[in-house]
Amino acid sequence: AASRLLQPLMLRRTKGEVEKKLPPKLETTIHCPLSEMQLFWYKRLLLRESALLRDLESEHAEHAAGTGTDWKKLSSLLMQLRKCCN
Repeated sequence: AASRLLQPLMLRRTKGEVEKKLPPKLETTIHCPLSEMQLFWYKRLLLRESALLRDLESEHAEHAAGTGTDWKKLSSLLMQLRKCCN
C-alpha cells in the first residue's frame, strides 16, 4: 500500500537498468607536506597529550591492557590529528 502511494514520487531502478560495465575505481594518492599552520597544530596536539602517549607506551612495554579512558583519549587525539592534516 505504501509503495503505491510513493510510486509517483520516487524513481525506482531495477538491476537491469543500471550500468553493469563500469570501469574499476581509480584512486590516486598525492603526498604533500603540511603547511606551517598544520605543522604548528600537529605538534601542539602531540605535545599536549605527551603524558598520555608516554603512559600508553610504558603500559604497552609491560603488556598491560591500559584503561578504557586512556584508549578513548588516544582515539580522540588521532581524530584531532587527522582533522589537522585535512
